[in-house]
Amino acid sequence: MRVAWFPQSKYLEGNPYWELLQKNLEKLGIEFDISLSGFYLAKRWLWSHRKRVDVLHFHFIQFQYSGESNRVSFKRMRWFAENLLLARLLGYRIVWTVHDLLPTWEIEPKWGEYLARLIIAHLSHGVIVHCSMARQLVAERFKRRTNVFVIPHPSFIGRYQDYFTREHARKQLGLNEEIVLLFFGGIRPNKGIERLINSFNDFQEDNLVLIIAGRTWPPASYLEEITSLAKQDPRVHLIAENIPDDEVQIYFKAANIVVLPFVNILTSSSVMLAMSFGRPVIAPAIGCLPEIILPDEGILYDPQDPKGLNYALLKVLKGNLEEMGNRAYQRVQLLTWENMAVQTLQVYKNENCDIP
Repeated sequence: MRVAWFPQSKYLEGNPYWELLQKNLEKLGIEFDISLSGFYLAKRWLWSHRKRVDVLHFHFIQFQYSGESNRVSFKRMRWFAENLLLARLLGYRIVWTVHDLLPTWEIEPKWGEYLARLIIAHLSHGVIVHCSMARQLVAERFKRRTNVFVIPHPSFIGRYQDYFTREHARKQLGLNEEIVLLFFGGIRPNKGIERLINSFNDFQEDNLVLIIAGRTWPPASYLEEITSLAKQDPRVHLIAENIPDDEVQIYFKAANIVVLPFVNILTSSSVMLAMSFGRPVIAPAIGCLPEIILPDEGILYDPQDPKGLNYALLKVLKGNLEEMGNRAYQRVQLLTWENMAVQTLQVYKNENCDIP
């Protein structure tokens, strides 16, 4: 079986999700077609590859229709729908993984983002989601109810070096015996980092430290806001840069707990990464997170409660963080990329998927 991903994995840097899934699918005999340059599906490519590629698997679709103006975006969206229809007529199987209900950066008009997902939801043979809530949301938002397959997000155990002791990691960061809270991931508005800093400032204990580490994303004004807030509290350490793979363990091994106060999220690789290092997580009860973070493995809070994050911080600082982290690690050990690849292959091969 030969599969084409959109976008190709080489364009999806910064998160090993696609690298690990592709590697394990290749172990099962899947071949990946990389003949299409760029991001866009094209009629000429569909025609010339109709006997050489079996499956078109879409991870992110905004590249297919976004343009420099509303008029251009709408035209490309029409082409996208035409191309999906043509692909079906030519015998391709179409699979869509719903990583987010809507993109982090929505283009105008915003109804276009919804329309694009409605189109692919009803022209895909199979839809992959990472939790039952995501399947429910796909049914509610896009009216897709059949052949929606729940494949749990695997852990990242073994992907990163993990041999530092807590003392060694803290020495690398210039820390001592503090209680260390960590935010790790892309620094962008949907992550709620400004709210985390403000909530952290409500706790005046000298033995608390907050580390914010991760790659910066547009808009630049958001980084400026976070930098300004961080400078107001010497206990807040901002490392706004891409963290090399061989340094990832330093931050997680130094931390007592990981805090991810997302504003808008469906599923999260950052949560799985924290649990893969045996760290409990504080996060809002949205999207897939209540199915990922069980009650004895972290703290979920009500995102509608203005003090929800504060209450979660207070509660977790009184809890047994070590025990919670161990439970999280033990459970995510069972979530492997080998299993995900096997289940994904089953979706690729399913010959009884019809348009709902």
